[in-house]
This record gives sequence, C-alpha cells and structure tokens, in this order.
Amino acid sequence: MKSQAFFSHIATLAILFVICSSIASCGTSFQDRQIKDIPGEWEVFEVTTNFVNFEPFKPPIEQSGNLGIFEFTKSNVTYSFVRDDSLFTGSGLYSLDRNKISQKIIFSSEENFLLLPPDNLKHSLIFNDTDNGVIMILNFWPEESEPAVGYTLVLRKID
Repeated sequence: MKSQAFFSHIATLAILFVICSSIASCGTSFQDRQIKDIPGEWEVFEVTTNFVNFEPFKPPIEQSGNLGIFEFTKSNVTYSFVRDDSLFTGSGLYSLDRNKISQKIIFSSEENFLLLPPDNLKHSLIFNDTDNGVIMILNFWPEESEPAVGYTLVLRKID
C-alpha cells in the first residue's frame, strides 16, 4: 500500500510538472522565440526607401530580389545590402533594446529595436510568420522634421 501511495504521488508530481511546463512555454511570445533565433544568415529580399518631408513630394522606391545579406551571431552582425543603387555595409556589435509599449487602455505590445553598427542607427524590429516562413522586418524612420530618408528592409533566414 505504501509503495502504491508513493507512486501515486510521483505520478501526480509528474503531471503537475508537465502542466506547469506547458503553461510556461505558452507564455513565450512569438516575438520572443524569434529574437532567440536571430543568429544566422538572413537574406534581404525587399527594400522600400521612403523620403520624409521632401518638397515636392517624392514617392517611395520599392526594390525586390537578392538585395543583400545580414549575418548575425549572438552579439555581432555583418551586413551588406543595396538600397536605391547604393551599397551599405557594416559590421560590429549590435544590441537589442526591448520596450513594453501600451497604446490606449486595451492594447499593449512589445516593441523591439535593433541598434546596428557602425552608427547604432535605431531600427524597429518586427517578425511576421508568413506562408514562406518567418520574416524579419527592420524599419528605420528618421526623427528629424527636416527632409530625410527612411527605409524598410525585409529579410528571411537562409540557414
């Protein structure tokens, strides 16, 4: 009888452990899981260049194809991509800045920023799950009110 009670307690503990583990893994957001998967090679396959506060109005330039590559390790990035017929390259430490943002009362989300070398330009970082796999979207939007250039890079993991 004692051994039956012992095994009953062990079985109960095992079930509780499985339930707790399942609940804990549900708490990990899609964005959190993707951030952990940043290291690797990412292909730049779409670029949109936006002209902010230009007079006269200048429409965005959209490009697609094999436009470049980003290679991330846990702390470094090397990148090379073409935007609006210009080559942009850089390498060095990158950092991830995670902010909780509340908009209105009901909606809250996380906004992530990726600071890329060499100038530590702040890019908003978004992941989307598409039919063709997960894509990373990097947006750079200038904060000045003067005419400036912003852009959006869309990347997909290739390794």
